[in-house]
Order: sequence, then C-alpha cells, then structure tokens
Amino acid sequence: DHGNATTLNKENFDEFLKEQRQSQRAALVMFHVSWCKACQRTFPTFAAASNAVLELEVPVAFAHVECTDDKTLCQRFQVQGYPTIKFFFSDDRAPQNFRGHRSVEGFVRYAQRMTGPAVQQMTGEELQKAMAMETYSAILVSERQADAFSPVARRWMDRHLIAAGLDELPEVSVPEGATLAVYSPAKQQWGRAGPGPPAASFYKGSLDNESAVQEWITLHRFPGIWALGELNFYEFTHSDRSAVLLALDGSGSTSEALEAEIRRAQAQLGEDFVFGAMNGTHWSEELKHFNIQPGELPRVLLSERNFEVWIEDIEQLRATSLTEDLQKLVSGAPLLRQGRTLPSKLFFYKREIWRTLNWAMANRHKPEAVATMVAFIAVLSVILLGLVLIIITCRSGFPEDDERKRK
Repeated sequence: DHGNATTLNKENFDEFLKEQRQSQRAALVMFHVSWCKACQRTFPTFAAASNAVLELEVPVAFAHVECTDDKTLCQRFQVQGYPTIKFFFSDDRAPQNFRGHRSVEGFVRYAQRMTGPAVQQMTGEELQKAMAMETYSAILVSERQADAFSPVARRWMDRHLIAAGLDELPEVSVPEGATLAVYSPAKQQWGRAGPGPPAASFYKGSLDNESAVQEWITLHRFPGIWALGELNFYEFTHSDRSAVLLALDGSGSTSEALEAEIRRAQAQLGEDFVFGAMNGTHWSEELKHFNIQPGELPRVLLSERNFEVWIEDIEQLRATSLTEDLQKLVSGAPLLRQGRTLPSKLFFYKREIWRTLNWAMANRHKPEAVATMVAFIAVLSVILLGLVLIIITCRSGFPEDDERKRK
C-alpha cells in the first residue's frame, strides 16, 4: 500500500516536481530499494503519513523512487544509503535531507514545519506544549526580531522548533541583553534519577551578523547534559562539536557525587564540548565496538569530527574525574585518538598489549597474570616463527642471487 505517495521514475520525476512547484507545493521523496530491511520498516510509515498530510491539507506531496530500477535518478541526487528521504522546496532551492523521526507523527510534523513560517508565534504555555513533542532544543527570539531572524531560522527549522518566545521562556531566567536563546526542556535533559533541570544558552550580540549567529547556534544548540537515545544520538554526535558521551549503569546506581562531577565538567567545559549521558547497559553491544565493556561502567567516550574519530581510555578519561581529565585533554594530553583506519587499529592494539603486559608484570604472583604472560610469549613465538619461515621461503625462491654471490 503506497497510500498517497506517488511512484516516481526517471520519466516522470521532473514533471512531478514541476507540477508541485506550479501549485506552490513542496515534495517529500523517499529513495529506497526493495531488499533493504530499514526501507521495508520505513515505507509503510511513510505511506501512512502521506494519507495524514493529505487529510490535514498540508501542502506537501509525498512520493517515492525505487532505486533498484532507477539507479541513475538516485545517483543524480547523491543517494548513498537507503532509505534516503529528501525534501524538495516549492521554489528553486536545493533539496535537503530529512533528518527527523521516521514515524507518522514525525513526518507530519516535519511537513507542517517546513511549509509554515520560519519563526512561529507562541506564548510560553504554547511553547511548553509544543516542546513535549520535540526531539531537539527550541531556538527563540523576541517577537520584534522575528522577521529579521527568518533567514537564519530557515537553516535550522527542519530540526528545531523556532519561535518568537524569548520574552516568555518557561522555567529559565532570561539575562538582560539577550537577543537569542536555545532552550532544552527537562524531558530532553539527563538526571541521576530522571529528567534533569531545563537548560538554556543565551546570545547577546546583534542578530544582523548572520554568520556570527549561525556559528553561535552551531556551538550552543545542545545546552546542558542531554539524555541520549535512538532518536537524538546521531544528530548529537554529528553536530560539528566534540561530544562527551557518558555511558552509565542502567540500573540507576549513579551516585550524587558522580552526578555533581558530570555537572561540574559541563559547567566548566561547555564551550569545548557538548555533553550527553546514555544507558550503557542498553547500548552495551554497540559500546563493545569502542572497547567499553558492561562491567566497566561508568565509562567515557569522546567523539570528534562527527564521530570520524573517538577517544576512550579507562585509565586517563574517567567519569569520576571527568573535569580534570577533560581539562588535560584540552591542554594537549596525548590520549590515543582512534578511527576506522588500519594504522589507528594497530596503535590501539599496541596500547592494549602494553597495558596488559604491565598489569601482568605488576601482578606476576597471581596465576592469571602468569597465564597471560605465557600466552603472550606463545603468541610472540608463533609470530617470530612465521616471519622466519617467510624469510626462508623468500630466499629459496631466488637461487640465482646465491649463484651470483658465489661468483
């Protein structure tokens, strides 16, 4: 069942978009393939959302492209993974990727937001009600600056609620001279025993400098300590900021002292990092890929360059001394930066082997330490024997070299 999502291919795609633009309608297009499990889960939801959008009279047409048969069309729009969902504006602006929640409500809310005013008019009560449905923080300006802020708002409106509600910001005191705020309600924030306190960051400069405002939003759109889950993890770790990820015990055993240390680190180093906390028990399988084991919680994982690089170090990057360890890192402490390249993996194994040997030497009176050293010597012997055999084999393959030497 395709719902009200139009089936497109290379023959009718351009004509479809032309018709929508002539009718001043945008289009949300899903590029997918039949064999993709994620596509199979997403498409029924996408089709149901197309029905809901039609009923609500939102001016967005839903459509889909089966890339198995239309590879050239998908290549034209740089589709690199499936499903890829793109929003095509009702004017000649370039399409942009959908990065919202793949649910009926998520698709509908996205369609409504992208076709509404860039800056919405809201009271404090309306803002609180709207934020109950939001995944990310709200960006707020004063009512008198709403029109001037619209060009900047268009850059962020696909992910953030943007409203003229700075003067009625709930639960947070607005400092004098603030012209812009990023606000995160309690439900988005981490706390030791439930949601944390709401968080906000404030900009006091002129909104006329568009590039400066854009840069400030990039740096401050995740204030406080975020409660990380499947809906916000990707955007949080791909926000062009270094991100401190705290993997905590899911049993709720986080102590008051540890919470105080985490909040101290965020207060002192919030300009250098964004901070988020996650249920390390729930994410245990994923965390193992980053050398974080369930029995080691709490642990710290730091992502850089939108998770192209990460840092974990059970000895030098610890939750219990988070402020001190992060300050050392900012000051240039030589912690191992890991990635997906072969040299990075070799450096990681070098570090782990060296630490294991140091532990074994320090605990050589224990049977398990002796077993570790014996196993290491055995593995090293096998490697050396293999190298010797390779050298002998290579030399035997070039007898003419030996003949020349005798002459």
